[in-house]
Amino acid sequence: MSNPVIERAIGEYAMNSVQNTEITARPLTLDAVVQKTVIAALFLATAAAAGWSYAPNLGFGAVIVLAVTGLVLGLVNTFRKQVSALGAISYAVVQGLFVGVISFNLDSMYPGIARQAFLGASVTFGTILFLYATRLIKAGPRFMKILQYSVISYAVFALISFGTAIFGLNDGWGLYGGSMGLLFAGLGVVLATLSLVADFSAIEQSVSMGVDENQSWRLAFGLIVTFVWLYIELLRLLALLARSND
Repeated sequence: MSNPVIERAIGEYAMNSVQNTEITARPLTLDAVVQKTVIAALFLATAAAAGWSYAPNLGFGAVIVLAVTGLVLGLVNTFRKQVSALGAISYAVVQGLFVGVISFNLDSMYPGIARQAFLGASVTFGTILFLYATRLIKAGPRFMKILQYSVISYAVFALISFGTAIFGLNDGWGLYGGSMGLLFAGLGVVLATLSLVADFSAIEQSVSMGVDENQSWRLAFGLIVTFVWLYIELLRLLALLARSND
C-alpha cells in the first residue's frame, strides 16, 4: 500500500491475530470511517478558511512553521499505535491553516488557482471513489508495490528539494520552477490520484477483515493526508502553469 498511515491499521490487526491478542468485539464499519473523515474534513476546511483570512498578516516564517508542524504531526500519527481523535483533528487544523495561507499567497499572484485546485481535487476524489466503487478500477498487488516505491521516491526527492528551495539553491532542484517543475508537479498529481485508489482499497480491506473500530480515526487521517497532498500538487501545478504564461 502507498499510504503508510492506512497500511498500519491492517498491520496492527494482522499482528494481533498472529499473536492471538484479544481483538475488540466492535469491528470497523465503513460508516465509522466516513463519519470520522467528514469530521476531520470539516476541521480542515474551517482552518483553511481561517488561514486564508489571516494570511495577509503572516510572513514566510509562519508558512515554514505550519509546514514543519504539519509534517511532525503527520509523522507522529503515522507511527503511533493508535491515532486518536485529537491527533487526527490537530493534524487537520494545522494542515488547514497551512493550506489556507499558501493558497492565499499563490492566489494573490495568480488569481483563481486556489478555487481551481480545490475543484480539481474534489472532482478527482469523487471520480476515483466512483470508479473504485463500480470496480472500473482496482488495486492489485503489483500496482500497490509499484505505487509504494514511486511515492517513497517522490517524497524523499520532494523533501530534499523543499529544503534546498528554502535556502534558495537552484529553485529546489527544479521542483518549483521551469519545465522540470511542471513535470514533477504533474507526476505528483498522478501519484496522489493513484494513492486514492490504494487508500480506498485498504479501507475496504480493513472493513472486510474486521479491523478494530478504534482504527477508524487512523483511516480518516490517512484520507485527509492524501487529499491535502493532491490539493497542494494541483495548486503547485496551476501556479507553475500560470507563471510560465506570464
